[in-house]
Amino acid sequence: MAVNAPERRSRAARAARELVRLLLVALAVVVGVSLFLGLLVSLSSSSATSNLIAGTILTYTRGFRLGDRVRIADATGNVIDKSLFVTRVRTPKNVVVSIPNSLVIGSPIVNYSRGADTVPRFGRGPSCLLPCAGGGR
Repeated sequence: MAVNAPERRSRAARAARELVRLLLVALAVVVGVSLFLGLLVSLSSSSATSNLIAGTILTYTRGFRLGDRVRIADATGNVIDKSLFVTRVRTPKNVVVSIPNSLVIGSPIVNYSRGADTVPRFGRGPSCLLPCAGGGR
């Protein structure tokens, strides 16, 4: 039994339609999964990124060094580690406190180990772009 030309074209068109539908569904699934994973990665890495940037800033501002006695946020002790993501302080009770660098950069740092002459004075001098603190120029 021979299949006539219009019937053969109709079968081919149906097969092509099913193939295109399958490819569109697969593409939609891939795009949806990619968007979901991208959103998941970007939201989860925002705190890691802020800690990394804060760690880089802390490295170049040199507000404290390893071994310095500091008070950062609620922790007072000696700095035992300073990495790109966290700063570790050993308290007088021998407790190691890990402080995220985004918290370190956002809180006042009191350095008991450095003298007044070695503490950088931001916001003073002729290069001050903002209103200078303390009236010193």
